[in-house]
Parts: sequence; C-alpha cells; structure tokens
Amino acid sequence: MNGIKSRLPGSRYLNKRNLLLAVSALVLAALAFFIRGLYARLGVLDFLASHSTGYYQGYAAPEGTVWYTIENERFGIDSSGGNARATTDGINAALLWAKEQGYTHVRFPKGTYTIQCLWRNRYAAPTDGILVPSGLTLDLGDAVFAIEPNSFPEYCIFGIVDASDVTILGGTLVGDRDAHQYAPSETSPTHEFGFGICVSASSNVLIQGVTIRDMTGDGIILEGSYIPMSEGGAISTGIRILGCSISNCRRQGISVVGASHCEIAHNRIWDIGGTSPQFGIDVESEMDYIVTNLNIHHNVIAGCRGGAISCHSGSDYQVYANACRGGVIAVLSSHVKIYDNLIEHGRLQVYTAAEGIELSGNHLGPGARLVQGDR
Repeated sequence: MNGIKSRLPGSRYLNKRNLLLAVSALVLAALAFFIRGLYARLGVLDFLASHSTGYYQGYAAPEGTVWYTIENERFGIDSSGGNARATTDGINAALLWAKEQGYTHVRFPKGTYTIQCLWRNRYAAPTDGILVPSGLTLDLGDAVFAIEPNSFPEYCIFGIVDASDVTILGGTLVGDRDAHQYAPSETSPTHEFGFGICVSASSNVLIQGVTIRDMTGDGIILEGSYIPMSEGGAISTGIRILGCSISNCRRQGISVVGASHCEIAHNRIWDIGGTSPQFGIDVESEMDYIVTNLNIHHNVIAGCRGGAISCHSGSDYQVYANACRGGVIAVLSSHVKIYDNLIEHGRLQVYTAAEGIELSGNHLGPGARLVQGDR
C-alpha cells in the first residue's frame, strides 16, 4: 500500500503533463489552421487586386429619355429598412404605375429597402419579391435591397419572369446568409435557392454594375419557364451580365441552367461556398433546357470552393480571357472553346464525357495543372 501511495503524486503529474501536451497540440493545430486560412484569404484578396476585368462600356440612356424617380411616400415604401411587406408591394405598384404612365426609365432614391419574398415553390417561376415588368430600365443607384431574414429554402430579391427588354443598373443586393434560419425542409434541405436576381424565360435583359452578396443560393440565375420545352416551355435568351460584383453566396456566383445567346463578362466573383456545387460560374442545364451560344469572358474569379468555372453541360459556347484562382472544368459539355484564360491554384480539366472541347492559349500559373480525363 505504501508503495502504491508513493506513486500517486507522480501519476497526477503525468496526467497533468499529458493534458497540457494535448491542449498545446490542439492550440498549435488551431493556430496552423488559422494561418493556412489567413494565407489562403490573403491569396484571394491579392489575386482580386492584381487582376482587372478590363473595360466595359457604361450604360447610356437614349437621347431625350425622361426618368421617373420613385415616390416612396406616395407608394408606402420605407427606405429606412423597415416594413418589408409594404415596401415590396409599394415598389411593385410603383413600377406598374410608371409603366402605365409610359415611363421606360425608373430611378430609386438612395436608401435601404427590405424586401419580403413569399415565393414558396422552387419548381415554379418566382411570384414575389420585386417583379420587374417588361420594357423598364431600373437605375438602383446607391440604394440597398436586402431580403428580409427568413427560414425558407427559396427567395429572390428581383425576379425577371417572362419579361423582355429589362435593364437593372447599379445598386446593392444583400441576402440573409448569416441571419437565415435553415429550418428542416423536405423539398430543399440545403436551402440553396435564395437568389439575388432570377431571370426566368425572359429575353433581352441587361444586368450591369450590380453588387450582390450573402445569398443562400446564387447571386444570379438564368433559367427557363419551369415547364419542359417538350411541353411548350421556354428558356432565357439575350441576357447580358456585365461588370457586376458577386461575393459570399452559398451555392454559385452565377448559374446558367436554361439560356442561349448570352454574355457574362467583366464581373468579379469571389468567396462562393456553403452548398454544392460552389462555382463562380456554373453552366449546367436542367430539365430538357438547352444552354448554348454563351460568351464568358474577362471575369476575375477567386476563392470559390468548387472552382472558378464549370462547363458542366451545354454546347457551342466560349470561355476565354478569364483570370481564375481556382479550376476550370468541362464535364458533360460539348463543342466548347476554352482559351486564353489564366488559371492559378486549380486544374484545367476535361472529363472523358465531354466532347469536342478545344483548349488553346491558356496559361497555367502557380498551383495549376492540366488534367485530361476523370482523375
């Protein structure tokens, strides 16, 4: 017994020492993780600062255009960030009134507008949020449009649905990524359908110079009518996304799932991640939609968890002159020209199922590699 007692103090000492070693190891591991994360973050910021999207032509209204500035008080619109339902209804009423009066160009006063979206069916076109009528140019100016924090898998701040000749300029759209309640959902457990702008079965649309961040899904999505084309559905055509800044969205920066003859150019897209696929730009058709005749060029993309650009599907389009910190991949697409892109810290990969992919003039920088095949 005396011998056992004499060893107890040493046992306590060993236990304390082991505990201290374990705690020290955890602290060192956490510090190393922090340093790696900080290094990666600084790399993303440096890449964004070091690469230009190039020049894009600003918007010029036709000579003689008369602008209508929305009268917030007249339509019950709160520009101080309150009264989301009344504000959303008021904006929609103001846009319809402006169109009825013959206006084609509308401005928003500076302020913060909280938008409510009660669209509850991801498999039908948006029915709420700000729904932009055909034939209108909206200058959002310095206004901020923030989605009301919610617990729903789907929402959109601006919906362009079965519309034509629509332009959205400037402004800032803010999602509820951090304040969102990710409630259990049978239809969408991942809550990946919160959009800044949803373009559905529309034509001749320009989205230019808009800042979009913090969406639970995509910054912008281009898609069809939610009806199969074999049953009379339609896709979006003639859409241009130019000079936008899209960041910190969970699913994608820009998704293209049903569109033709579109241009995505001169945009900055970064920090995309949270739910798959997590690309800066993802070209991936749904249903029996087609995706064709796209020009994706002069975008700067960095820090997207899935990669920079995914040519997942679609055919006969071009991806060129983009600066990417992250991969560019071709999966099921066909007859896509990928050329003159800068790729760092990612792979340029052509999967075996892709057909007729043409690669030329791409520059593989630090940490980048070419992969032909599925591994």
